[in-house]
Amino acid sequence: THQFLVALRKNFTGRILYKEGNHEERFAVRVHGVLPEVGDLLDGFTYSQIGCDDLGIEVIRDRRRIDMGYLSVIHGHELGRGTSNLVNAARTLQLRAKDCALTGHWHQPAQHRVRTLRQRHIGTWSIGCACILTPHYRPINDWEHGFAIFTRTDSDGGFVIANKTVINGEVV
Repeated sequence: THQFLVALRKNFTGRILYKEGNHEERFAVRVHGVLPEVGDLLDGFTYSQIGCDDLGIEVIRDRRRIDMGYLSVIHGHELGRGTSNLVNAARTLQLRAKDCALTGHWHQPAQHRVRTLRQRHIGTWSIGCACILTPHYRPINDWEHGFAIFTRTDSDGGFVIANKTVINGEVV
């Protein structure tokens, strides 16, 4: 993890946020329930131990949204149940958020745009993941590797999202 964060910081000089998601929440609860001694050790874990402080990486440990101008960023598990069976993750996000938003929870790169009756443009994005695509708990899925680059275009909150997919190590 430390090596990945060092490489990330080396390639991106801007603001980097690490937002905890459902796996961190689930892991902490399960470990405490099954192996309380290990859970006690994990309680002492800090993100500075993997270099976040030294690398200037901000850690978000709760379910709040991150506002970046007109864009709200969430992990996705904040939306709760009823969002697990979907055709287009970005469209599902648009229906639930009703605002410009970006999520990574579903591990599926997608984008969806709508224009409202008042001529407001709303875009939503779901980004790919950086994990094993066929984990033992869900070996059949439609996940893809990917990432997104957020660029602010003006001081009023305008932005551009470059939603990238990675196939066989190549950005496409």
